[in-house]
Amino acid sequence: MRIRFKPEAEAELVEARTWYSQQRQWLDAQLMMRIDEALQRIVQAPEAYPTVYRPLRRAVIRQFPFAIFYEVQRKVAVFHARRDPKSLKSRF
Repeated sequence: MRIRFKPEAEAELVEARTWYSQQRQWLDAQLMMRIDEALQRIVQAPEAYPTVYRPLRRAVIRQFPFAIFYEVQRKVAVFHARRDPKSLKSRF
């Protein structure tokens, strides 16, 4: 499973890291450790977390007031191996 962040999510994470780094030394690093742990759990078992709205699932971050909201997308393509792989990109 590949995880892709939306630009808004990246911006919010940067903002949170900045705020936590100003509160206490290493608190931003703790936040990122918790985020990484949650992302690893999502990768290992993406359907283990509850659906909160249609395909949207939520993984709550331990120790911090954040959650990761995500969709499980299982896209598959059958593609002739001798074709130009650039044309495969349009399918996704």
